[in-house]
Amino acid sequence: MIEEKEDQVSDDENKVEESIKKGDSFEQFVADKFSKKYFSIVDWTTDVTRKYNRKVESNSNPDLCFRYTPNDDRFAVECKFRSGLYQGGISWCKKYQMDKYKEYSENNDIPLYIVIGLGGSPESPERMFCIPIEEAKYTKLYPSIFENYERNTDELFFWDAENKNLK
Repeated sequence: MIEEKEDQVSDDENKVEESIKKGDSFEQFVADKFSKKYFSIVDWTTDVTRKYNRKVESNSNPDLCFRYTPNDDRFAVECKFRSGLYQGGISWCKKYQMDKYKEYSENNDIPLYIVIGLGGSPESPERMFCIPIEEAKYTKLYPSIFENYERNTDELFFWDAENKNLK
């Protein structure tokens, strides 16, 4: 019996580790879609809590904060990779996380986008969506919402400075 529990813990740890690796890989994929000529990374949140088993408030910040260098506009990006739909939608976060992201956007007076990779691999998703946090009203998003924000996975991101919008 003890061995089964150890195996179960090991399996759970492996799943968590695999999930972390996928998340890190997708974050890198997204970051690479921002031209170094036009964008600088202001902040890249790392999950120090897991490493040191101590709560770090900034861990609840979005994954990336960018500055569009031509005019100093700032915006944040939360990256999520999902291998497929679950019950017809994408569960992208928990309620408390969504509230934290919205609070971050409001408190820092910067737009925040949820960039979701769907299908394929984190390094090469089949589909990608860039959803303004205001449009991500629920923790589970359905195609009727996220398909409005689909973008080409091969193209670099573009900041529409006039409309303050990430494309």
